[in-house]
Amino acid sequence: MIGSTMPGPRNNERRSRWSITNLGLSYGLKVYQDPDGAAEGYSWWRLQPGNWDCVCTNGLIMGALAIANEDTTGIAAKVLAYATANSAEVCAMAVQADGTWTETPNYWLNTGLLTSNPSQNLSSAYHMYVTGQKLFDYGNWTEEVHATANGLCSTVINSTSCMPSSTGPRDAPEPMAMFWYNPQTTGSWWDNLALDHHFSNATDDWASMRSSWTDNNGTYVAMKAGNLTGHQTHGDLDIGDFVMDALGQRWAGENGNGQYLANGYFTTEAQDGARWTYYQKGTQGQNTIMINEANQNVLAAPALVFDTTSEAQPR
Repeated sequence: MIGSTMPGPRNNERRSRWSITNLGLSYGLKVYQDPDGAAEGYSWWRLQPGNWDCVCTNGLIMGALAIANEDTTGIAAKVLAYATANSAEVCAMAVQADGTWTETPNYWLNTGLLTSNPSQNLSSAYHMYVTGQKLFDYGNWTEEVHATANGLCSTVINSTSCMPSSTGPRDAPEPMAMFWYNPQTTGSWWDNLALDHHFSNATDDWASMRSSWTDNNGTYVAMKAGNLTGHQTHGDLDIGDFVMDALGQRWAGENGNGQYLANGYFTTEAQDGARWTYYQKGTQGQNTIMINEANQNVLAAPALVFDTTSEAQPR
C-alpha cells in the first residue's frame, strides 16, 4: 500500500519537465522575446559580455536539452535557438583582444565557445601568465589554481601552448588530459616560452614575470594597473596591486573575494558604492599605496610601463 502511493518514474519525469519549463525556460524565453517588458526586472544580463551571460545562457541551454525530446510546447527549441546565438555573440566576447578575461582571473571560460571569438585561443596564455605558485587573484577570486579545459583548447587550435594551465598545481596530474593526449607531440610546452608578458586592452593592463616555468621554488611577480571599472562589479580599487611567490611560498598575497551576500557588494562601481567600504575591495585591502587613507578614484585608468629582457625558458 505504501508503495502504491509513491510517485513512479514517469511522474517524477513529468514533474521535472514541468519545473524546467515553468520555473526556468519560460523566464528565459521572456528575456529574449520581451526584455523591456515582461522580463524587465531580470533581463539585464543578456547583453553583458562575461560570467553572468555565460552562466544564464548555458543554464538555459542545459535545461532545454534535458527536455527537448519530449517537449510538446516548442519552448525548448525556441530557447536553444536564442541562447546558443546569445552565447556566441555576448558570452564569448568577454575575452579581450589580448586574451584577458573581463571579470578577473577565474571568472573565466574557454569551454564550449572555442572559435566564436578570434581571441579565444589567447585566453589560454592569459591563464598561464596569471598563475604562479598560486593565482594572481585580483578582484573576486581565491588564490587557488583551478583546472581548466585547455587540453581541449590545445587540440582545437593544434598547439601545445594551451596545455600547462589545463591542470592545477604543476606537480599534479590531470585525469582529463588522457582524452587530449597526442603521442605525435614532441618537446615540452615551456620550450622557448617567454618568462614575462604584458597584457593590455581597453579595460585591463597587467603583466607577470617569473624566473622559470618549471621550478616550483622559483620567483613569480605579477602587477596590474588598468581601469577600475568595467569589470561587472568583480574588480577592486587596486591600481599598483601585486603578488610575489618565491621559494615555494607566497610572500605578498591578495585578499581575493569578499562575502558575496554582503549589503551592496555588487550594486555599483561608483565612487560612493558600498562595495568599496569592504576591506577586501577598497584600496586599503590591496598591495598598493593608499594616499590620505582614501580609496583610489574609480575613474583612474593608468597604464603600466613595461619592458623586457626577452628571456625565455630554455629547451
